[in-house]
Amino acid sequence: MSIHVVFSAECNHAMTWQAAGLFHSHRAVGQPGNITRLLACSEEQRADYRGMELGPTFVHHNMRHGHPLIDEVGYPSYNKPASVMFWLEGVEPEEEV
Repeated sequence: MSIHVVFSAECNHAMTWQAAGLFHSHRAVGQPGNITRLLACSEEQRADYRGMELGPTFVHHNMRHGHPLIDEVGYPSYNKPASVMFWLEGVEPEEEV
């Protein structure tokens, strides 16, 4: 059985180095299946972001900056469930997720 590992992150330096470590670990241990970073970025963040080359990445709207699905701004915890929802709406993984 192959699984698809996903993890959420935002467009910032701290999460970029953590993503680099996770991508490296995934390769180093020979984890079967794919890995995808679910990256929350605003348009402004995306323009300046350096880190897209680290590994497979799905980019979506950063919920911290508001979205029609929520009635709050500044609450980054919405990024985790929203990133999985947006990813599953946009991709059809072959592996178990």
